[in-house]
Amino acid sequence: MREFKAQPLHTGSPDCLPTRPYYPPTHPKPFALLTNDRGEKYQREFYEKKISREGSLGTKNSKDQGGRSTQCADLVHHAQPIRYYTPINIQPSDKKTDKTNFSHDR
Repeated sequence: MREFKAQPLHTGSPDCLPTRPYYPPTHPKPFALLTNDRGEKYQREFYEKKISREGSLGTKNSKDQGGRSTQCADLVHHAQPIRYYTPINIQPSDKKTDKTNFSHDR
């Protein structure tokens, strides 16, 4: 490995560095992302649909015996029971297994 050797300073170099110029702080312009606009539009449409759906369902659906509307019962997730099937008995085969021809030499 080579050793580092510093080069000597030039003979005409100044003793001090020039003063650094002052730059005023930047003031970025405010901006609005299009995702915010799309999100607001989506939220507005979602609530309008929700209100119109609730209004139309409120007049059509009557209350159940439990006191809930059928639409509300549909929105609630209920666990599904585990289905039990008859077990399958797998019998061993009488056929011989195939011999594989893997050649690792390419």
